Amino acid sequence: MIGSKRERIIVQRRTPATDNYGDFMEETWSTYTTVWAGVKEVRGKEFTAQDKTVSEVSHRFFIRYSDSAGGIQADDRIVYRSENYNIISIVDIAGRKREMEIAVKLRD
Repeated sequence: MIGSKRERIIVQRRTPATDNYGDFMEETWSTYTTVWAGVKEVRGKEFTAQDKTVSEVSHRFFIRYSDSAGGIQADDRIVYRSENYNIISIVDIAGRKREMEIAVKLRD
């Protein structure tokens, strides 16, 4: 999947927002990084060995590894085609720091 990265995705991270007095107001999302990605739509659910639903994965994003991509965390989110996705898992494919697979679920 290394050669087919044609879609732009934005990885966002929660940022605490404060008012003029330094009091916490709410969390906002800010851009952590923007990368090219290969996108694969996934149908169905992922299950554990006991046939319990772990999560519903709607898409998988394949991105090149970089310093910023290596810092993507499970509590970040991805914006793709103006829709927000929760990150379910992040995998360094083959453990070689060349390509990453990010499984996501469309936010409710």
